[in-house]
Amino acid sequence: MNIVFVCRFSGYTTSDTDAVADAYDPHKYFPSREAACCGSITKGRCDINSGLTYVHNLLQGVAEKLCTMNDVDAAVARTMKVRMEMGLFDPTDDQPLTKIGLESVASKETQALNLETAEQSLVLLRNSDNVLPLTAGKKLAIIGPLASDPTPMMGTHYKGYACPNNDLKCVPSILDSIGIINNATSRGSIVYEEGCDVDKGNDRKIKDAVEAAQDADAVVLVLGITGEQEHEGMDRTSIDLPAVQHNLSAAILALKKPTVIVLINGGMVALDSEASFQGSLAIVEALLPGAVGGTAIANGLFGKHSFGGRLPYTIYRSTFVDETPMSEMELTAKPGRTYRFYNGVVSYPFAHGLSLVPCKLSLSSGTSPQGSLDTAGSKTIDVSIDVSAPSSAEINASQVITAFWKPSASLMNEIPLKSQLFDFQRVSVAPGNTLKVVFSLSASDFEVSEVGTGNIVVLPGFYNISFTDGDSTDISYGLTLTGDKQVIENFPNKN
Repeated sequence: MNIVFVCRFSGYTTSDTDAVADAYDPHKYFPSREAACCGSITKGRCDINSGLTYVHNLLQGVAEKLCTMNDVDAAVARTMKVRMEMGLFDPTDDQPLTKIGLESVASKETQALNLETAEQSLVLLRNSDNVLPLTAGKKLAIIGPLASDPTPMMGTHYKGYACPNNDLKCVPSILDSIGIINNATSRGSIVYEEGCDVDKGNDRKIKDAVEAAQDADAVVLVLGITGEQEHEGMDRTSIDLPAVQHNLSAAILALKKPTVIVLINGGMVALDSEASFQGSLAIVEALLPGAVGGTAIANGLFGKHSFGGRLPYTIYRSTFVDETPMSEMELTAKPGRTYRFYNGVVSYPFAHGLSLVPCKLSLSSGTSPQGSLDTAGSKTIDVSIDVSAPSSAEINASQVITAFWKPSASLMNEIPLKSQLFDFQRVSVAPGNTLKVVFSLSASDFEVSEVGTGNIVVLPGFYNISFTDGDSTDISYGLTLTGDKQVIENFPNKN
């Protein structure tokens, strides 16, 4: 079945980077490059190959009668149609993107937006004993294999043009960025030790790191993985933080110093021992924060912003890979996958995240804790949530309020999922203020894929809705959908 055909898609399709070549070698799906080209255009309706395989082999495939020029012309027509709809053949005076000049590159406005984006992406996983914010002017030990090198923060692609000379010399590391803030006063000092390499190390390096940390007021551990552990074309067989980094963190945490772990990683890394540590520990999931990531991280550590990001995935225990075969693609197969179906124990759930300025959530005055909608109607219900920041805060509270629904027990056979995110809103609340956040609920928020048919449906019944701040505050709302089952979209079929 050609999914492009059954979904009546009218645009053009393109391959991943030279995936047409991959279909021949190494996957051996086609017996030759010529066959891969023609099969991709006809069976796969792949109009554009991101690579040179079409250039070098497609016409030979036509000559071998594996496809026809009509097939090639149809692919060209689809790509030209979209380009014309975008106005790419119109006079340049009519195209606003052609008016963007070099003065827009690295302007003050774009740099500020870059920093704001990086700061909003950071996720504060825990902050036991209020380790954060750090106080500038202290003696800090900065430890870890990713503290002094800004390269891993940039990811594995598209980082060659970050600086004027096409290098990364203008990108501040986490170590540099912490030093700028902490050493702004004469009392501040920093000592740095690598502690280990990303995936190997020795006792001497860990011992040096422990000695540095012993004399510090607080420790910042910068851990994670890089493109050497995972990248396009190279998967990991383990989701765990490299063992040598667990050893390093265990040695540092044994000192009972106020400690912050900052994680730099693209794919998820398991933190079994760190997440369960009993003591003064903060953990910041920085993901791949980009060129100003070091500055964004340092600003958060010293309380210049309150964090407020939410986890884009579940942080599973390291044993998750032993529970689910890699070949199992069914999300509902036990123990399940993703926050919607997984029934095991996790270290940190999807959408989790703390703020340095915790807010109080409550239903706004006059908002009922329950309501009803018709499955076939277009009516909406507004649910108002008051988000209040403490007057003692010194900075604005950054919060992402998430909205999840859960099917009631009577619906579990028809909707076998644990919960479903259907909306979220980011807010910034000034100290001492209350902001009203309004969520508009409609029947379309409860569309699901029906078990057995695959149809998109809305089912009548009772739904439990929760509005949460990413931590412990949870506002409950009950919604009853009345009426009959509504089929919104039938599962596509060729007929």
